Amino acid sequence: MFAFGSVSSDVDKDLLKNWPHVYKIHGMVYNTVNLAANPISGEKPEYGQLYYLDTEEATKCRMEIDANNKCHENLCDEINELLKEINPYYESMKMMHNVEKVFLFNLIIYIG
Repeated sequence: MFAFGSVSSDVDKDLLKNWPHVYKIHGMVYNTVNLAANPISGEKPEYGQLYYLDTEEATKCRMEIDANNKCHENLCDEINELLKEINPYYESMKMMHNVEKVFLFNLIIYIG
């Protein structure tokens, strides 16, 4: 719910047939991060893109994901506020968002 990205890899599915369950990775481990600061038109924000939004809008997006439908919205808000205070990556994402806004503002002034 609060990940900046996800991890994926090739999994040996033969090992999943026997107990105990083992997660064996073949080859490279991939980190997936949406590099676009903003989602493409029609897409919903995900991963780090949610940290560009204000708390209420980010919570709304998180609550629309089926896997999160049993989560408490107010708890989601509280966790998001806590992340603002303690997570250094959160501050970096906000800084990137502010740089983007200044760049777009200057671009509009320059073109307009």
